[in-house]
Amino acid sequence: MNILNKKSALEIFYNIGLPIPLQANKEYYEINLLFQHFKKVNSLLTQKKIQPLRIKLINEAHDFLTSSSLESAEQFICECALEQSEKSIAAAKKKKEEKEGINQEDIDKALRNYKKEKENTYATLDAIEHMSRDELEDCLTKNDRASKRIKEKSLSFFTHFDKVARPLVCISISETQFKVLGRALVNKKEQTGLELKEIKKNSPLGAIIEGGVALAQLFTGEKRANELHSIELQSKQLDLEIKRETLKQEKLKTTMMEIKVEQELTTLIHQSDIKTIEQIPDSFTRNRLQKAYMREDSNSRQVMNNYGLHLELGSTSIIDAKA
Repeated sequence: MNILNKKSALEIFYNIGLPIPLQANKEYYEINLLFQHFKKVNSLLTQKKIQPLRIKLINEAHDFLTSSSLESAEQFICECALEQSEKSIAAAKKKKEEKEGINQEDIDKALRNYKKEKENTYATLDAIEHMSRDELEDCLTKNDRASKRIKEKSLSFFTHFDKVARPLVCISISETQFKVLGRALVNKKEQTGLELKEIKKNSPLGAIIEGGVALAQLFTGEKRANELHSIELQSKQLDLEIKRETLKQEKLKTTMMEIKVEQELTTLIHQSDIKTIEQIPDSFTRNRLQKAYMREDSNSRQVMNNYGLHLELGSTSIIDAKA
């Protein structure tokens, strides 16, 4: 999965789970509700031993959602279910068998809890839309029912991102396409994050660590950049003494290797989404994203600490896995 057409993407997403938007907005939560509605109706058909609706109908229902409203999409699904029931009864009659179908009353009963959830979701999203960042942050510390629902919807993306081992994260890049971010998370043939591939307890300690941006983050930071700038200045002074002192020559070599690795890592980070967060306007979502970055960075460092490893730039090489 990389660039997905929205029609095929909806079918894929339905099989994976409910889509949860980064920001709690009505537009994308309506896709979540559409999936819930479709699943409830199909569950009723299955319960009545009627062949469930084809998942491809999700696309047609979504067309009604985008061109009209969620209610129109729901009506379309219900009409398809009733038609499916009639076909099932007719097929049973040909076999001289009796078949119990469904009617609108059965559908309404099956959707009773869904309708309550939909009503609460709309009310919560409407409240969030009219709240400031400080008001949203304040709700996170309260325990009343309304605040809990606002907290649940506001943090839903981050809650599921932390709980799901291989989250599928996508971004809408046009009216007709989604782009899958972090494909390695959903492709077991690719490695991601920070993984200890091999460890050798010889002297000196050696290890093979595979990682992407998470590994780069372990090396970087403003403090480290200042240190390397100072080292680079020192290396120019050491250059004058290379011919006289072999030890300093080796130190210069190591220093230049550190500078090279640091430059490559800096380039990697600027090509990634780490710096992109700085372009997001100050908001509740940006604050939550920053906390998510800090949490993932902490987890990466913990992997290193658990094995008692300390990374040294002088003995590190950057390998282009795409080459």
